Amino acid sequence: MAVRAGHNTNQARGYNYNYWRDFFNHRQLLCLGLLLQRILKIENKVIRDHFICLFSGTLEFNNLFCSFKGEGTGAVRHMFSNHIIKPEKTPLENNPWGLLGKSSGSFSTLFRSRLVKAKTYLDEPFEISIDESSGKRASKKIVCSNPIRLSIAKNWEEFVSSPHGALILNGDSSSLPIPDSSVDAVVTDPPYFDFVHYSELSDFFYAWLTNSLGHEYQYLSRLNSSHENEVQDRDNENFTRKICSIFKECNRVLKEDGLLCFSYHHSTVEGWMAIYNSVTEAGFDIVAAHPVKAEMSVASPKSAAKAPINLDAILVCKKEIKPPVIKNPTYEILTRYNNYVDRFEAIDRKLGSGDLFVIACSQAIAIASMHRMSREQAVKFVHESLEICSNKALHTDNFSAAI
Repeated sequence: MAVRAGHNTNQARGYNYNYWRDFFNHRQLLCLGLLLQRILKIENKVIRDHFICLFSGTLEFNNLFCSFKGEGTGAVRHMFSNHIIKPEKTPLENNPWGLLGKSSGSFSTLFRSRLVKAKTYLDEPFEISIDESSGKRASKKIVCSNPIRLSIAKNWEEFVSSPHGALILNGDSSSLPIPDSSVDAVVTDPPYFDFVHYSELSDFFYAWLTNSLGHEYQYLSRLNSSHENEVQDRDNENFTRKICSIFKECNRVLKEDGLLCFSYHHSTVEGWMAIYNSVTEAGFDIVAAHPVKAEMSVASPKSAAKAPINLDAILVCKKEIKPPVIKNPTYEILTRYNNYVDRFEAIDRKLGSGDLFVIACSQAIAIASMHRMSREQAVKFVHESLEICSNKALHTDNFSAAI
């Protein structure tokens, strides 16, 4: 299977990785191929597919794009640790099957650390609770349900009739088999329209799976892992249109007092306006925007960026309500911005220019939404807000440049 041209795949194509087989040396292809052939002979289809998922995880740690986590540690860093397809100057060749005892990123090790743990969790699902009763802050696991009483429903009717049921759907989020006004909350993490293109990265696994199971599963018989309705799109208008169709479906299934909550960040005004336009056109008001600590600060894309973003904004949306009267939006944006900056500084959280940008933009689109601003009014207000907030952040490098 050829490596198609794309935002992330071009990172490898530029180094002449033109086919997915080029990501492995001959010994890796032989060992991994023999392993997959043996897995495909497992007669129990459910167990076979579990082991194929495990095989996909093994691929991450056994290719020419792997490296050591640290010199002398022995641990293997998988190829997608950077969220990009980054060729290694000195590739690390791992042992696909694994050694007796402790081994990093091998099939036998991942069997214990991933598959067995996942199956165990299914029997005893738990949540992490913070215990401060002894005066010391500690975390502990609490089993949250009686596994015997849990049931996986086949449809909505069966789900609502079960006191301890779960309904798992795999399909198009813009068309759900769920009745109107029946859901209390939608909590999601949508894709960012022009950042990491996950379907392009997924082709790395798809190239193996389509050869193995393309005849059995229809979704594995396509040319690549992309779907015509996938939301992610480098074009602003296309992204807005597609994610808006999903938010409209969220509006349909939510109760009148229901909440739509999702995390988001972006480094451009265009990116923030894409989410503003899609949310408001779907009939929602952004009633709150909470900046929170996001991904690990040591992630490679962040450490390499001039103005890395270490904050996400949790956007809380409700069906259009009677908007509060905001007499002075300019005063409101500065008040909210200063409040969040002061709170982060109070806990010694150092904010970079990218973080300040997230705080300012998230508060600006929330105020614009509650003020029912049009697209043109909102983008003007966001730019004005950044200008106002930058006066507070003159000590931070490059924040004004981000405007």
